[in-house]
Amino acid sequence: MLIFRFQMKRNYIKQIFSIIAICIWIILSISCKKSQDQIKTPTGSFKDIDGNVYKTVQIGDQVWMAENLKVAHYRNGDPIEYFSGGENWTNCKTGACCNYNNHPGNDVTFGKLYNGLAVADSRNIAPEGWHIPSTEEWETLINYAGGYSLAGGKLKAVDHISWIKPNVGATDEFGFSGLPGGYCTFFSFFYEEYYSGLWWSSTISKENFLDGFLVSNNSERIMHSNWYDKYGLSVRCVKD
Repeated sequence: MLIFRFQMKRNYIKQIFSIIAICIWIILSISCKKSQDQIKTPTGSFKDIDGNVYKTVQIGDQVWMAENLKVAHYRNGDPIEYFSGGENWTNCKTGACCNYNNHPGNDVTFGKLYNGLAVADSRNIAPEGWHIPSTEEWETLINYAGGYSLAGGKLKAVDHISWIKPNVGATDEFGFSGLPGGYCTFFSFFYEEYYSGLWWSSTISKENFLDGFLVSNNSERIMHSNWYDKYGLSVRCVKD
């Protein structure tokens, strides 16, 4: 009789623990779903002055473009100087843009490459209601995405056509959809398309240099460095 009661008590305890475990699992599932919803919240789209339409996404408290900028005019309607052919940007005194390898088709997927002078121009290449993110705003995004060691992977698009394999750590967890648009040097040499994505910050690090951020196909890190303002990098904007 004593053994029977002991077994009954043990079974009862097991049932209690099972119920508790199920409750914990339900709570965690709801919490994770809510967390994911907060991380990746599509917010629609908008048009620039040229009529280009961009997808947007909310990440934390920020709203980002989910595509690279491709506008050809400043906010006031003035054209951004366009470089093509064999022209180099060494002696360029104003803002300028180009397409990677001077191929218009690259504009569709990767957007334009802009020099730092265009980024710093008071006429503003960012569409109305948006701006070029400062280094501080980039770091807010990076910290939200897990810090410098992990954010690159979480911000890269899971795109096996645009990114050269292995595209290490790519999850596009936040909907940023970073693509490898490469960059242009001040001698108009093009590098790293399909391998690296590089974006300007509005923060001037020293004379003729602005901060920039880079992700690559062979790492899940994101790197912070400064770039000569005659280089051409991609641009992402953040909402005002």
